[in-house]
Amino acid sequence: MGLVSCRNICSSPALGIAAAVKHFSPFIIQFHHPVSVLTDSKPCVQAYNKLCRGEFSSRARVATFLATASRFQVSIYVILLDQLTSLSQVAMPLNVVVQIVKYVHSLT
Repeated sequence: MGLVSCRNICSSPALGIAAAVKHFSPFIIQFHHPVSVLTDSKPCVQAYNKLCRGEFSSRARVATFLATASRFQVSIYVILLDQLTSLSQVAMPLNVVVQIVKYVHSLT
């Protein structure tokens, strides 16, 4: 995969995650437990892991995503859609998960 296509893989999902975290920030701020963001974008998780190691990105969209994740102290994890469906049966009602997924997809 070339450098240009690799940048496009992470930029749009990164911006979408940042927008979703900002949208839900009032709830994140008031929540007294660690907050996890689940995404299907492995490049975004890799960028987040680099941030945790002290590295950063010079790309504006990715830098916005990393700054937002850092500001609200959220953790970013990769999860596939079928895992999300099975997780929702245990953790929260499926309609809540569907609403969140639809919102995030509308941003990207």
